[in-house]
Order: sequence, then structure tokens, then C-alpha cells
Amino acid sequence: MKRYYMAEIEQFEVEPGATGYRCRASAYPWLMFEGGEIETDPLTGIPKHRFSLVIVKAVDHAKLIDDVKMHPLPMVDLDMKVSDIHTATKNDMIQQLELLGVNTAFIANSDGYRDVIRGIGRVNNPVFDENKFDINE
Repeated sequence: MKRYYMAEIEQFEVEPGATGYRCRASAYPWLMFEGGEIETDPLTGIPKHRFSLVIVKAVDHAKLIDDVKMHPLPMVDLDMKVSDIHTATKNDMIQQLELLGVNTAFIANSDGYRDVIRGIGRVNNPVFDENKFDINE
């Protein structure tokens, strides 16, 4: 089963004395995922945002859902209307985005969940195409 996550970006030791950045999904060597782009400041190399959008393919997502640095997104079809997403589920998603520093105003103007995923994906990739990043494929 595939699922969308907002994976926090973390600093890690690449080799002794050298650090880099990765999305949290990379911390699991056995995990199959797509995405994980990290937009960095061209002068400092520091990530501009706190998370990256990923799709994770796994039989069991329990370990990831329990990881405080992996934020699962609602399990709904991309074509679902935002207004049809259960209110508590939608509010939880908005709260998670806000905690990660995302201006969530775009969600109010979104017609469908596809628009929401596009908005989240474009945080780190301005040409993100949600049609090529679908959990149903």
C-alpha cells in the first residue's frame, strides 16, 4: 500500500566530519519511497523548508506513523473534494502543515485533494506534478 507523508528534513553525518541533509524517510534503509526533494539556500546549503513530500510503499506503515518526524497525510483519493474530507482529518492535516511552517491558506482555495498535494509538493519543487506522484499507480 502507498501513502503520502511529509517527511521532516534532518541533518545527518555523511562521514566523519561531514554533514548533509536528508528527508526522514531516508533514515529507513529498507523503505521504498519516491520524492524527498530538498530545496536549499544556494549560499548556505541549508534547507529552506522543514519537510519534503514523499510517497511510501510498504505493507505495514505502523512504524512510520509512530515516527514523530514522519507526518502521514489523509488516505483519500486525489480527486476527492476538499469539502468531502472528514473535518477532523482535514483539520489535523492543516495543523501538521502549520507546525511545519507552511502557509495553509491555499487549502481554502483548493477544490480537490489533488490541489492540496500539488501545493504541498511545490513547497520544495516549483514544477511538482501531482499527476506523476499518485498513490493509486
